[in-house]
Amino acid sequence: MVCAAVFDTDQKRRNTLRSWITGYLIRSGRDMDLLWFSEPVSSRKLETYGRRIHLAFISLNDPVGAWTGRELYRQNPECRICYYQDEPASLEPLLSSRPIAFYLWKKGEDEFCDKLNDLMEELSAAQDIFCHETKREVFLIPYTQILYFQSDLKYVQIHTDHKVRDGRMIAKLSQIEARLDGRFIRIHKSYLVNRRFVEYVDKKEHMIILQNGESLPISDSCYESAMAVFREQ
Repeated sequence: MVCAAVFDTDQKRRNTLRSWITGYLIRSGRDMDLLWFSEPVSSRKLETYGRRIHLAFISLNDPVGAWTGRELYRQNPECRICYYQDEPASLEPLLSSRPIAFYLWKKGEDEFCDKLNDLMEELSAAQDIFCHETKREVFLIPYTQILYFQSDLKYVQIHTDHKVRDGRMIAKLSQIEARLDGRFIRIHKSYLVNRRFVEYVDKKEHMIILQNGESLPISDSCYESAMAVFREQ
């Protein structure tokens, strides 16, 4: 799922954006995890949330808007940043954060939704494929086929709905996790599971049962956070 964020301290603008985004999601049949930042953010707060964000709408009407974009880009270069402002602005000072779009507020809902749709189309296409390159090969696997990632010492194995991938990636599971969206849940220091393939949770045994019959352990340290995610579905 795409995680989007709005950085704007003005309540009236936030309410307008909330209405526009909600209407767009209903009409398009899309889903989105949406974060709202109503106060200026610190580097530490962006460290906490920034890696989750795929698409950010940042108001340049706020004095810290340009700084927020630069800092967000520094911490998450893959985040698509769209600035918006009441009046036309020079984009040159913003280029260091590589914005993907600029929106002039007075142009209204239709243009905003058109821009949002273009961004969502791009993100959806990018997110459909897991891409990881090693010295020997490039892994290109549709996320819809990935059951879970399994850590094995300094390697990560990808288990799909067909088989375990031949070969292993030299990577840390935490590095893989930082690139994933809300479809994948950390259930153990060695496992990240795609929740669309989870059949049920054995609460007594602390086990995840997948649709193909496989079972994976839920560690004590991950149990509460994992269960909170499953209960939200």
